[in-house]
Amino acid sequence: MRFAAPLVLAVLSLPCAAQEPPKGAVEGDWKGGKYSLFVPPAWTKADGPKHALWFMVIPPGHFSRDYTQLWSRSIGGKPFIAAIVDVGITTDQFAPLIEKLRADYAFDPDSLYMAAYGEGALRVVKFVSETPDVAAAAVIAQGMVQTADPRPAGRATPVLLVNDVGCTYARIDEARSFVTKLKDMGYIASLTELNDAATRDQWPTAQMGKMAEWAAAQHWFQLEDIHGLAVQAQTPACDPKEWRPLLRAEFERLTRALGDATSPGAAKALADGIAKALPDARDVLREIKLQAKPVTFVVGEAKGRKVDPGTLVICTSADFEVLDDAIVICSGEVKAGKMHRCVVIAKGGVTVAKDAAALLVFSGGVVKIGTTLEDSTMNAPAGIEAAGKAKGNWYLNSTALKIKVNDASRQIRKLRFPGGK
Repeated sequence: MRFAAPLVLAVLSLPCAAQEPPKGAVEGDWKGGKYSLFVPPAWTKADGPKHALWFMVIPPGHFSRDYTQLWSRSIGGKPFIAAIVDVGITTDQFAPLIEKLRADYAFDPDSLYMAAYGEGALRVVKFVSETPDVAAAAVIAQGMVQTADPRPAGRATPVLLVNDVGCTYARIDEARSFVTKLKDMGYIASLTELNDAATRDQWPTAQMGKMAEWAAAQHWFQLEDIHGLAVQAQTPACDPKEWRPLLRAEFERLTRALGDATSPGAAKALADGIAKALPDARDVLREIKLQAKPVTFVVGEAKGRKVDPGTLVICTSADFEVLDDAIVICSGEVKAGKMHRCVVIAKGGVTVAKDAAALLVFSGGVVKIGTTLEDSTMNAPAGIEAAGKAKGNWYLNSTALKIKVNDASRQIRKLRFPGGK
């Protein structure tokens, strides 16, 4: 049957987009599997961003529709929508389904939490490892984690295991070992051990409020948090004991946020910087002068020939002949003749007149390298220029490249870093 053109236009002009998606208990099909939703009856599109999304992965043989009532009774944390997927929806389809749910229900993408039950743990660990910038937290209850294969890429997602000591299929010793494994890989991981004979093989319903509160307390790394602590440090009356531990914690969060998306030299520069430049036992000086030991400089304009290895520089602008083995946090531009094994976080541009190597750079402006750039990780969406050869560099969300010779480079997309959206 064919419609006349005016009728087609009339149908297309109907306010379909204004219609809100279904609420309450909802069932759907997705790429060969089924999912179910719990959407609070009071939800509206306007207040959608106030809601979190809990994305639950259940074991084989379980039916997603059986879990909507469970989530409808849950309390704690911020308001939420719950999605439950059965075994027919593979991990590579989780992200597309999440995007569909976000389009429909407008939940807060910074408050997306994974939940796994039993064998569903394997798929949640796989998803977090392969899609590291999506879930703000993951809760694994009675998880069968014996063969789970976490990867460093997923370290930005904190993991909470909830396990009964007497569970007959998810052994407590395996849960303990798995948490240790995650911690050794740099994850934030913890284990809540239960001992309830009546429910030891069941989903821990009584713990859901605490799970939600724990998840709501997790948050993504943001460069602005580091810049905010730098501003705090520049307040003369501010005690370093107040801001330095927080700054060190933010750099550790930066390590987790990077995961394995960094060149070897940049990863080592970050690890060495945390170990050498951020300990509490460092003098804080308000003027630049050459020292025989590492110190922290908190200044306005930072100018000089060089700084000693292991130095932290917090400034409004920086201009040095040589910067080696240092961390620089700058609210303006950073300039150096040469730069090696440094971490630079600058709101302005970064210019190195000659060679640069083993750098981790986050720049709000253009990065300009006079000669060579090697084994560095650069996040500079505004652009990167090098007059000479670049080799073995990793570019995070940085595609505007003007480089004479660019050998063995990698392009990495990280949603949570500047330029990632």
